[in-house]
Amino acid sequence: MKRLIAALFALTTISVGIGMGANYQATQGSGTTFGSLVVSAINYAQQLVCDPTTPAQCMAINASGQITEANSAAQLTALQSAQPAGTNRIGYTSDDPCTQLTKSGAPFSLTASGQVITGTSSKKTYICSIDLISATAQNIALVEGTGSTCATNIFGLAGGTTAATGWNLAANGGLTKGSGNGTVYIGSGDANVLAANVCLLLSSTGQTSGHITYVQAP
Repeated sequence: MKRLIAALFALTTISVGIGMGANYQATQGSGTTFGSLVVSAINYAQQLVCDPTTPAQCMAINASGQITEANSAAQLTALQSAQPAGTNRIGYTSDDPCTQLTKSGAPFSLTASGQVITGTSSKKTYICSIDLISATAQNIALVEGTGSTCATNIFGLAGGTTAATGWNLAANGGLTKGSGNGTVYIGSGDANVLAANVCLLLSSTGQTSGHITYVQAP
């Protein structure tokens, strides 16, 4: 019994001596998942951490001391590839230009009918919000078309195509439409909507002031 114990002690001593003085490589796929590395007489343990389903996916430490994955480049390529048609879009909220795009602002101060937004070639103007106030009692119409008062190819955005068929406001009365987070007016039924100007038609000379936020998009 004493001889057996002595033999086991000797084997253990030899194993420890080898382990303390030599490097053992942990090799992926060979069945060896544990290794050791001797640096300045200090034995550092090594361990392979791999995906059992995809053994090629193993963690490692780069020169900066960061944990990396063996095929992370392939995964990055997959993430950056075009999404197949019909899949959900990341961060998708709405296709509404007033929701998705950067808005422009158009302040106005009028005492007669006039243009408040200049049209852009091949684009529609989406009204995201509007606020206005009139010093006198009058009717005001929001329209689009060509020219300084949108008289050519005129199309009513709120009401009809004349001041008389627009909003009816009392003296010092006004209105607010929209918060800027969605379209409130768009000439969707206007055959000449692309590049159309936007105008306000006033029925009197009362001071009319306000602001419009809008987006111009195809």
